[in-house]
Amino acid sequence: MSDNAVSDALSSRIRTRFDMLDANHNGVLEESDFHMLAERIITGLGEPPTSAKARAVRESHQGYWQGLSAHADNNGDGVVDIDEYLAAVTDPAANMAYLRPYAEAMAAICDRNDDGLIDRAEYAAYMRLIGFDADNAAAMFAKLDTSGTGAITATEWAEVICRYYTSPAEDPIADLLVGA
Repeated sequence: MSDNAVSDALSSRIRTRFDMLDANHNGVLEESDFHMLAERIITGLGEPPTSAKARAVRESHQGYWQGLSAHADNNGDGVVDIDEYLAAVTDPAANMAYLRPYAEAMAAICDRNDDGLIDRAEYAAYMRLIGFDADNAAAMFAKLDTSGTGAITATEWAEVICRYYTSPAEDPIADLLVGA
């Protein structure tokens, strides 16, 4: 694959991530987007609003926003536009400081029965809530479920979330979400 195709795949993944995080669809990322996304996940998965998982989801979204805005909002206007996002997200070391807690909280809330596994239904419900194409999400799950049991580990899912958000290169699993 040419360098241009890899760049196109990365650009598609970055744009998809940006659009997913832009919960109010106004073309910029702002603190309220992260609050809206957290509440959509908590409510959509039927998590009690005062539970430890709900608190972790809110805190991880707040931490994600704070880390992203500190790293990306170069002009200090309180929002992150697509150009600022593109410049910032190719730095995996900076992203991991706030992304790891986010990924772990997302994996934990997906594990509805706390068995350390995320089954196909738990995964599909989460992916639908955050706005991923159902066919692309199903293709990703099929690749992750290498044992064919209909479940993946929460640890594995957190790792994939981290790769999806930080990998500066083509990723055969993460890129499935953008149909690459």
